Amino acid sequence: DVCSSDLMNDSKLDEYIHYVVQLSGEQSRPPKEVRELIIRRADELRLPVRSENITVLGVGKSLKVSVVYDVDIELPVVSRGVYRKLFQHKAAWQIPGG
Repeated sequence: DVCSSDLMNDSKLDEYIHYVVQLSGEQSRPPKEVRELIIRRADELRLPVRSENITVLGVGKSLKVSVVYDVDIELPVVSRGVYRKLFQHKAAWQIPGG
């Protein structure tokens, strides 16, 4: 179920993705490491993000990351039917303070 904790955790993940992109861009970390950091944080937040949900393009100051995943939504008034909530995050390295 999508609940307020899912939305709050998604917001935390978004902040973390931007942090990782900035740090990894400055340190020219490899895409595999960027992906692993995001997956680890998503696991901590109990969000269903897998490696195939993460796209890492470029390296260093050209680093761009996209994370897309969905969560099932069950509506109590509908006996059948599950809906999905799609979460999308994009981050690109920026000049610090810019």
